[in-house]
Amino acid sequence: MSSKKIFEVYGRCIVKRPWIVIGISLLFILISIYGMTMVYMEAGKEGIMDENTEEYKNYKKYADNFGGTVKLFVIVNAEDVIRLDILQAVDSLERNLNKSEYVTNVISISTIMKMAMLEYSGMEMLPINQTMVDMIFSSLPKDTIANLVPDEKHALVVIDVTDDIDESVDAVESALKETDFPDDVKTKVVGEPIYYNSLTEEMKDDMAITMGAAIVLMVIILWLVFGHVKLRLLPLLMVLVGVLWTLGLMGFVDIPITIIVMTVFPILVGLGIDYSINFQNRAQEELERGKPEKAVTETIKYMGPAIGIALIATCLGFGTLFISVVPMIRNFGLMCIFGVMLCYISAFSLLPAILFLYQRRKTQTTEKKETNEKKKTQIPKESKAEKVFYSVSGKTSKHPWPIFTIAIILAVGGLIAGSYLEVIVDFEDLAPEDMEAIQDLNELRDMIGGTEEYIIMVESNNITDVSLIEWISDIEELEVNKHEGITEATSIASYIKNINNNSLPQNNETLFFIINRMPERIRRGLVSDDYSLAIIKLKIQHLGNEEKEDIYNAVKKDIESHPPGIDVCVTGAPVIILKTADALMGNRDTLTIVGCILIFTGLLVIYRRPTRAFVPVVPIVLVIGWSLGLMYILGISFNPMTACLGALIIGLGAEYTILLMERYNEERDKGEDPTKAIQIATSKIGRAIFSSGFTTMGGFGALMAASFPFIREFGFVIVMDVALCLLSSLIVLPPLIVTIDKWKIKRIKKKGANSKS
Repeated sequence: MSSKKIFEVYGRCIVKRPWIVIGISLLFILISIYGMTMVYMEAGKEGIMDENTEEYKNYKKYADNFGGTVKLFVIVNAEDVIRLDILQAVDSLERNLNKSEYVTNVISISTIMKMAMLEYSGMEMLPINQTMVDMIFSSLPKDTIANLVPDEKHALVVIDVTDDIDESVDAVESALKETDFPDDVKTKVVGEPIYYNSLTEEMKDDMAITMGAAIVLMVIILWLVFGHVKLRLLPLLMVLVGVLWTLGLMGFVDIPITIIVMTVFPILVGLGIDYSINFQNRAQEELERGKPEKAVTETIKYMGPAIGIALIATCLGFGTLFISVVPMIRNFGLMCIFGVMLCYISAFSLLPAILFLYQRRKTQTTEKKETNEKKKTQIPKESKAEKVFYSVSGKTSKHPWPIFTIAIILAVGGLIAGSYLEVIVDFEDLAPEDMEAIQDLNELRDMIGGTEEYIIMVESNNITDVSLIEWISDIEELEVNKHEGITEATSIASYIKNINNNSLPQNNETLFFIINRMPERIRRGLVSDDYSLAIIKLKIQHLGNEEKEDIYNAVKKDIESHPPGIDVCVTGAPVIILKTADALMGNRDTLTIVGCILIFTGLLVIYRRPTRAFVPVVPIVLVIGWSLGLMYILGISFNPMTACLGALIIGLGAEYTILLMERYNEERDKGEDPTKAIQIATSKIGRAIFSSGFTTMGGFGALMAASFPFIREFGFVIVMDVALCLLSSLIVLPPLIVTIDKWKIKRIKKKGANSKS
């Protein structure tokens, strides 16, 4: 049984039992609402690195042994922070923090003062009066306290927390509320987790506003350009149902909403509405020829397979994202596939059921039988838009080679230019500069010289060997002196030198004795509990990716000449960011190439004709090149949202090209010559493509009003890409189809003539 026959039977089932279809759809809506209650947000850097990579394994080993991969800071501000009452409040805060399961370590000036008192009096306690406070504080090594008391008005409480970001932030904020600071003291919690939580919340608000604006714009555009059909806003309702189903599914399959996955929803609104618009446009065409039953059935019969093929191509395009090394990109691809499939189901189940019931009721109440009979023989009136598309496709089909030449030159130039686009992965570089959380973070960095750290991790059977500690000392001095971007180095060697007259012990026994006597909360941040790992913390300024990468590569090269019998690597959060940027850039071309190959292969399996599989892919490749070229000219960088550009263009463009080619094949099967067939196909389906394209552009255009620069860029790029897809589908594709078809006809005729001779 052919696909058209299957869809025809499906269409008959819908017109026979429309209320059952509507009831099932409503049931799925209720189930989805329940699933939405299980959807959760995931903030920060989670999900940006594949767990199987060497970099991630090193980072995980560091996190498991030292914690501290996530830090929060409490800034204490007063005219003079070295006061006994403030120290007592800080000490109370430490105790409150240490009660939490989400806090792994806390260090502050109170900690250091108590350690100094332990050496001075044999008791781990705070000084008993201000005079003693001043005496002890003045005796402390400046290097030891620089990061805890950056100036006389500020003190910092440094808190290592677990990867459970939300719970960790809540724990720190709760402990701070429980602590009574003097009235003249101001405190606030600062750190990357605070920033990421703030970023996520603001993005949620921003996306809610822009999605609302997108829906309003879509309503206006549908009302203006889709006015030739009844229930012109029905496609928007259908795509919202599809989005609701998708959200519910995310809850059931336990996929979190990340900053990247969040963008699935505007994409679904843009892509999903096309299915409903094209269905309803064809249904309107069929309604002008006959009764609602036949109109809905015929529409499903012809549009179901055509849009189904486009859906398969779109899913294959998004499927290429599964080969990305970035987990959240893979989740993005998965949810895009689920989403477009659910939007397709909505467009070809709920929409025809509603449309059929509406048209049947309208026919029964407003039209007489004679009018229906007359209507069957009426020739649908051709609109102005159809005349324009008819004329343009005829002209372009007569002059294909100039169009092909210009299109190819621009695409090749764009693909070359695209290789020079900057990649920005760190969400901090993508946020508005006036965000309070990022201003607090920058204030903290100004105080202590940075919050990011490269970690040199050293693994050895005997980490307390004098020669190894000397090498660690030499490396940290080398890196600080060599790189302006490195503001400070901390290791077991620098700590020992601070308390040992700036020198290292000369034998292993003395070294082990000193290390073993170190306060536990300091030692466990520099040496693992089993003495198999030691780390060097290289604090870096907030730099661009290129500067960070230069430092990273230089440090890696410096540690190559390490003592025998040990393993050394560079890790830390900046390494994860850098490797993710490399992965996005390196995967970009691969994703695009694999996507095009997958679509060609999929269409080849469906059509079993190489030319039919080849034709829809060409305009998509051209658009990818044009888009990259325009991004380069306009200075738009790749970010986690635009990194999926190739898959997005494939998703957007495949539908337009396949639907136009399918309608052309339908007209050719009716006996029309190539030029006439493309003119009819373009005039009939061009309006639907044009309407859906402009509706999509309106939806994404709303994103350009967002407060986040990278969301605005994403919205602009998608609007630009939709416009390019429309241009390619309506200007390049018609002459391409006709040229190839005419070449095939000539070849067949030539073979026939040769066989006769």
